Amino acid sequence: MKQNILIFKHSMDCPPGTTTDFFSQNNWKFQELYWPEQSEPGLPTTFLDAYTGLVILGGPQNVDEEAQYPWLKMEKQAIEKFIELNKPILGICLGAQLIAEILGADVRRHTHTEAGWQQVQLHPEVSDLIPSQPPSLHFFQWHSYRFLTPQQATRFAENEITADQGFVYRNNIVGVQFHPEADRDWIEKCSQDSDYPQGPFVQNPSELLNDETQNSQMTSWYFQLLKKLFR
Repeated sequence: MKQNILIFKHSMDCPPGTTTDFFSQNNWKFQELYWPEQSEPGLPTTFLDAYTGLVILGGPQNVDEEAQYPWLKMEKQAIEKFIELNKPILGICLGAQLIAEILGADVRRHTHTEAGWQQVQLHPEVSDLIPSQPPSLHFFQWHSYRFLTPQQATRFAENEITADQGFVYRNNIVGVQFHPEADRDWIEKCSQDSDYPQGPFVQNPSELLNDETQNSQMTSWYFQLLKKLFR
């Protein structure tokens, strides 16, 4: 089946990264919808019907900031509709938090910020969507909120900093707290952030770009996930 993926974008500073690289390499169609520009009361189901899958990116907003960002309520309604359509969805960072909240899970500010390259333990036995190797990997992190795995979903990724790093729901919806889509350009921008995060689990800016191997391994894992989820 020819894929046509819809991408929900929340900030120009949080791009799709290698996601669109993968789609282009596989000749998949995709369209980005930039939510901060949306003023319509909602998206008709017929609009969502045209797409075979959905990717929800990260962003500086948080799930409990509807008063500040009124379009968040519209986006949540659109995600709910997409879940009802039973099509594959990938949520990254804020995207995963939005899915988790819609599925009834707790989402709130973390006790600390997690930023930079952090090791995450993976449990591929949970679902055939999760690449079988490796059992752990360094992923790029950039978050100060966190989700709990929804009751109906199954956790497949964790670490000592943030217990709930990834979940699978209904074997066609995946949420990840980390940023597998991060490319070198975005990581470099993060390292130069004028409001660089602080805390015991925040990597030094100079360390973010030190290891190309971590980036290539993460991208390889991510491309396997995209292929399995949107197959």
